[in-house]
Amino acid sequence: MVKKDRKQVKILDIALDSTNKTQVLREVRVKIAAFERKDPNYRPFYIVTPNPEIVLEALKDKNLALILNSADFTIPDGIGLSQAAFFLSLPDYKFLPLRIFILLLQWFYTVFLTWFKKERLFEKLNIIKGRKLFTDLIFLANKKGWRVVLVGSAQGSAQKAASIIKNSYKKVKVFAFSGPALNREGVALNQEEKKAEKELLDSINKISPHLVFVGFGAPKQEKWLYRNLDSLKIGGAMVVGGTFDYVSGKLSLPPRFLEKLGLEWFWRLLVEPKRWLRIFRAVFVFPTKVISFKLKKGLDRTASF
Repeated sequence: MVKKDRKQVKILDIALDSTNKTQVLREVRVKIAAFERKDPNYRPFYIVTPNPEIVLEALKDKNLALILNSADFTIPDGIGLSQAAFFLSLPDYKFLPLRIFILLLQWFYTVFLTWFKKERLFEKLNIIKGRKLFTDLIFLANKKGWRVVLVGSAQGSAQKAASIIKNSYKKVKVFAFSGPALNREGVALNQEEKKAEKELLDSINKISPHLVFVGFGAPKQEKWLYRNLDSLKIGGAMVVGGTFDYVSGKLSLPPRFLEKLGLEWFWRLLVEPKRWLRIFRAVFVFPTKVISFKLKKGLDRTASF
């Protein structure tokens, strides 16, 4: 899939769309209109919402990188990606003895902007929270009377979220299913789970929904959706991570002031301390990789002279 009509920023070899929710919703409406016309050449679209941790994972997982770069919409979700885009856009210097020092100063300046002038970062790469895009798509689906399917884990997260949505939105037709148990590659664990997977796919195709939301957690959800997309009779799909837990109230949303300060990761650490390693990778390992990427790129360019 080649995205020609939207600005993109590449971070660690992942091409991210710098767009806004209005544009995304407009393009989704256009694609769904073609689905409703039963265009014989129609292919379902899919939306991914990578954060710094997922981009970091794609560095060592070429299949995941392919899936992210092949998506119709690759929506950045996480202030760390805006920081990286801004930092990488700053001028590089060939004078080797000072390069590391200058790069560190540039990163500290980027963090400073995060606290005091965040809009500068968003000029390079605009962030769209996946859970907020999900809500906007449900609102649009309600307005249009679309059919929507939620697919979650065996814990019933999709069913709980569907119940909340049905109480708030009366026109959208919501269906919810628990998906099969998957390994890290998004493949059913055994024959019983493969049977459950086939039943799930058959159920989705009988409904032929306009939108499917998949919440298995990364990278399982991205890999499962990519592998099964062409066999689904749907308008489009989006991976949503833990969004169902937020919708159902299982997880509480971060306070607005922490979100504005770019400290949502700190809230996640407080409410889900077991995620500390994932948060550490996103907050500390990811910036280190971005800085080293820029350093290596500059060294390679210098060596070519």
